[in-house]
Amino acid sequence: VSGLELFGIKLSEASKLFGKKFACGASVTKTASNTEHIEMQGDFLLQIPDLLLKNYKAITKEDVFFVDMADKKKVK
Repeated sequence: VSGLELFGIKLSEASKLFGKKFACGASVTKTASNTEHIEMQGDFLLQIPDLLLKNYKAITKEDVFFVDMADKKKVK
């Protein structure tokens, strides 16, 4: 999960929320481009948007999308 810092969300707090909600490992890691994102263990791709929209009022439905790493396309 990346880009949350653009909405003023502390990644460490969001990582704890994800870990508790989904009972999984969730940690803040650095990418090759020296930015940070949240890395989670498990397949929660479809549940994450609902959790973000429920807990963070700064995020709207239009702000959430998936990036298919195979062809680098954005999917709403």
